[in-house]
Amino acid sequence: MFQYRGEFEEIEENENCNLLSVLERKLSEERHVCSHQLRVEAYQMLKLMTDFAAGETQGTQCSSLFLYQLLCHVCGSADDIEGTRLLYKLLDDCTKVSCQYTNVSSGSRAEGLNLPDCDYDIMTIIEHIVVSADSSFVDDSKPSLIYKIENSYPDFAQLIIPPGNCFSEDLNRIWSVDSVNGPVVSNRRFKEYFMKNYRDDKIRIHGPCISPEDESVDHLLCFRSQTWPTISSQ
Repeated sequence: MFQYRGEFEEIEENENCNLLSVLERKLSEERHVCSHQLRVEAYQMLKLMTDFAAGETQGTQCSSLFLYQLLCHVCGSADDIEGTRLLYKLLDDCTKVSCQYTNVSSGSRAEGLNLPDCDYDIMTIIEHIVVSADSSFVDDSKPSLIYKIENSYPDFAQLIIPPGNCFSEDLNRIWSVDSVNGPVVSNRRFKEYFMKNYRDDKIRIHGPCISPEDESVDHLLCFRSQTWPTISSQ
């Protein structure tokens, strides 16, 4: 339903706007992908949902059936979803070309939902850099980072580049920025470092991700923590 967020905002601004008519219009615009029977059932389902919201619950069971049929048409059947999940799992395995990187498809596509105009989300885990919560876990034979939640925004952490590690000088040179906790990994410098390796020069930073101009792919580069983050202990 995120595609229609603008429509719902419009509804909130205009109390006279009818929710059913808005959704019916959206279905009418997509009549080239919806059969006549499905559209009729969808309209009935929307009417029943509107009645349910008004306290009229007689058609709840019928409404649920129509909703299921509509979702099967838009997102795919249970078999379609299972097959799509397997496809992206195989894609992740096939793109494992180095022990230093692991690709993990994520988002609605990897969950098997074949939604129109949906982007492709992929995480690339940088395996050869060790991340832990305690300096005692630092392995001098590997590049290491320590995460700290002090002096960070709520639910965020800073990745500190520990002193003394034989790889710290290189990490400082390519990624670091000064902070109250010492040298930490800069969000921007980290992403800009990997952007140099993209074949497509029309890419940009898109939140925590790297994306092309058309935002068809959200590529997130990340690390794997060796210990359970204390921020998630609850």
